[in-house]
Amino acid sequence: MKKSTVYVVWMRGDGYVAATAGGIPRSTPGDALNTFTELLRSEDWDGCRSRIRAERTAAVMNEDLFPIVPSAEGNRDGVTLSGNPW
Repeated sequence: MKKSTVYVVWMRGDGYVAATAGGIPRSTPGDALNTFTELLRSEDWDGCRSRIRAERTAAVMNEDLFPIVPSAEGNRDGVTLSGNPW
């Protein structure tokens, strides 16, 4: 029997959103940048990808209130506010 892959969507301390298979990266105590929060855990990669896209779009749309820091510029990848998917 094949073991299912579990994907985890996470947010890093600077607001960057991504996913990994199996779990979130290990947080470094006392280092705000390397603190990770789990947002979603699922075997459905398409669902995880949709969550990443939604979180990144929200970050770009709210940039006037919460500026995207240089270390989280990857949140702009694949985001188009015209509504077209990446």
